[in-house]
Amino acid sequence: MVGDFNMNIIICDDNIAIVEAIKNAIKAEKNIPNLNIFTYNCPQKLLEDIESSKVFPIDLILLDIQLGEINGIEIASKIQFINNNIKIIFITGYETKYSQHIFNNVIPSGFITKPIRREILSSYINKIYLNSHEMFKIINLSNKMGDFSIPANEITYVESVRRNLKVHLKNNTFVFAKKLDDIADLFPPCFVRCHKSYIVNLNAIVKMEATYFILIDNSIISISKSMREKTREAYFKYKGMDLI
Repeated sequence: MVGDFNMNIIICDDNIAIVEAIKNAIKAEKNIPNLNIFTYNCPQKLLEDIESSKVFPIDLILLDIQLGEINGIEIASKIQFINNNIKIIFITGYETKYSQHIFNNVIPSGFITKPIRREILSSYINKIYLNSHEMFKIINLSNKMGDFSIPANEITYVESVRRNLKVHLKNNTFVFAKKLDDIADLFPPCFVRCHKSYIVNLNAIVKMEATYFILIDNSIISISKSMREKTREAYFKYKGMDLI
C-alpha cells in the first residue's frame, strides 16, 4: 500500500457501545496505514458538518439505519446529494425490513447487520480503500497544447468522436488525437467501457437505466447492447450491490 493516502471514516450510531466496538474493529486493520476515524451520535450534527465542510474529505460513513426517530436512509440520501463520492455502509438489526427500501433511495457500498461481524466489516473497508486509492491514479496524455497529467477522480467520462477523444472533467474538457482502445487500459477499476464510444467513471453516475447512464453533470451516456451485461455487473459490484 502507498503510505501517503489517508482514509477518513465516520461512524454514526446513537448507541455509544456499538460506535466504540466498530471503532476498535477498524483500528485493528493492518492493511491501511493512514486511517482516521470520526464518531457521531447525532445524525443531524453529522449532516450539518458535511454541509458546512467542517469535516475532512470523507471516504466512508458507517451509518445506522434507525437513529432514534430519525431514518438513516434519509440522512444517507441527503449526504450523497451533497457529495456522491462518499461511500455509505448501512448498519442495522432489521435486514429483511429495510434492505429493499435502501436500494430504492440511496446507493450504498455495503450492508452489515448487528451483531457486527468483524471479517465482513474488514472486507468492505479494504475494498473501499483500494478503490479510493485507485482514484488518485494519474492519466498522462498529450496533444498539440502539451502534456497533461489528469487525476482519474476528476474525469467523469471519456468520449470517442471521429478520430479524437474528448476527456470530460468536472469543470473542463480536453481533446486528444487518440483512439479509445489506445487508452482503455490506463483507467482504474472504477471506470467501465459501456459502449464502443464511451468509458465512464462509476463514481459520476447518478442513475442507471437499461440503455443509458445519467451522470452528475446530467450527461446521458449510452450503454450498448453488446456491453450491457458486463456494464451492469461492473456497476452493481462497484456500487456495493454485490453484497458479501
